[in-house]
Amino acid sequence: MQAGDVAIVTHSPEPEFAKRKEEGKSQLFSAATGRLFFIQLKITDGPLANKTVRQAVSMGLDRDTIVAASLAGVGGQAAQGIFPANMSTWFNEDLSLPFDKATAKAMLDEAGIVDSDGNGIRELDGKDVVLQMRSYEGRAALRPTLEISQAMLTEIGIGVEIAMGDWGANNDALKAGEIDMHLQAWGTAPQGDPDYFPSTLIATDASSNVGYSNTELDALLEKGRSLFNTADRQPVYAQVQSIINEDLPLIPLFHKTQVSVGNGKVKGYRIHPSETYLVTPELTLAE
Repeated sequence: MQAGDVAIVTHSPEPEFAKRKEEGKSQLFSAATGRLFFIQLKITDGPLANKTVRQAVSMGLDRDTIVAASLAGVGGQAAQGIFPANMSTWFNEDLSLPFDKATAKAMLDEAGIVDSDGNGIRELDGKDVVLQMRSYEGRAALRPTLEISQAMLTEIGIGVEIAMGDWGANNDALKAGEIDMHLQAWGTAPQGDPDYFPSTLIATDASSNVGYSNTELDALLEKGRSLFNTADRQPVYAQVQSIINEDLPLIPLFHKTQVSVGNGKVKGYRIHPSETYLVTPELTLAE
């Protein structure tokens, strides 16, 4: 763009966007999207098969700090569930995913998941709770989110070994039970419909499911797909979101804001919430 070869950079790196915003010299665009950064979990066996551990992991993650650090304060909103607040038709406003390190520790203590040998890591069934967590390159915020999450979970006595890998290989490793957690980022509603994300990741027979099964959730998703009136579907998907927040087969972290930088001549550009790229008659360059 500095060379004049392009007029706009969509998905600008957040630190670069923050720097340009502070300088006040660039043409900047930003808008909330439906992209969710989340941790998918292996819950068939291992430490995360224990619901208390899953709940403590979620409660031990300070999402506001993760957003501020990973996205330079310009790129996202802490998640309260799988859908963002700007997805107003489907967002369940009654849900929350609080950060409470003291309560997370107390939950683990009450469940008998304690550090009995003083090495800083709690034990479950006589073994240190050390989770294998991976992510992948391609989205700049993933690596710092991985590192910050590791540090936060260490503070509640949960060990985390992190690594970056290939997205497909990470998914294969999660399905094979070789790792416990996969940090990734998905668009939750590419067509604006709430069924896509839970039916692809969490339904019992979903293509990207890694072992979670909940008959109540499956029935709700089937019911939601059978209805065509939005008012009838809203309470169904509100309950779906509630079950996910309670069971935590995945842990939502934050919703992405897309940030873009123009060369000062871009007119009529707008960021679509599902990250669809729209070229309209209004999109043009000033002379």
